[in-house]
Amino acid sequence: VFESALPGARFQLQAARDADSGLLSVYQYKLSPNNFFRLEVKDRGEDRKTPSLVLEKPLDRESVKTHVLLLTAIDGGKPPRSGNMTIIVNVSDVNDNPPVFSQESYVVSLSENSPVGTTVVQVNATDLDEGSNGQVVYSFGNDVDVRARARFNLDPNTGVIVVAGPIDFEESSRYEIDVQASDKGTATLKTDKTIIINIIDLNDNAPEIEVTSFSQALPEDSKPGTTVALISVKDS
Repeated sequence: VFESALPGARFQLQAARDADSGLLSVYQYKLSPNNFFRLEVKDRGEDRKTPSLVLEKPLDRESVKTHVLLLTAIDGGKPPRSGNMTIIVNVSDVNDNPPVFSQESYVVSLSENSPVGTTVVQVNATDLDEGSNGQVVYSFGNDVDVRARARFNLDPNTGVIVVAGPIDFEESSRYEIDVQASDKGTATLKTDKTIIINIIDLNDNAPEIEVTSFSQALPEDSKPGTTVALISVKDS
């Protein structure tokens, strides 16, 4: 039974057989107590009563994968005789759970000039469904810009993000990258998570000195305090 089955769905069972006839044949059925199914019996005459299971409430494979029920057929004799049949209901999966990331947030630090191939972070998401419905793959979100895509690669199977291009603090001190976890179900379910990468500045730039001269030559009678040149120092 698929877990998407709606309450009221009926599942006909095999009827019991009794060699006796009339009142001594199958008189009634009883179903063991449970929270999901009730028993409905249709009288077809000629000592034929056909039992069916009727779903009472929605099933959830992630909570209970298998339901074991006991059906008892009782004849009309005195004393009555009975026979039992075990019913095993296996709940089949449908893609009703989206991937869930293992962390609420991902905030990491990365030194500028980190070499290509350096691991930045690994994201992880799991899906409670089974089979292809529970297999998760990763990708960058649609809003990730070209600059970020040129500097980072994401492994679609492992969720590992690595450096793919030059990391320069002076160019950008922070990256916010959306990562999407998707399952492989026919009707794909997706979840997004933003990864924040803070770039650590390194002392990789020498100071630059700029001199602006106000005259070609300095007269010998120049007074103290006369501006000769303007010197500026800049360090990126």
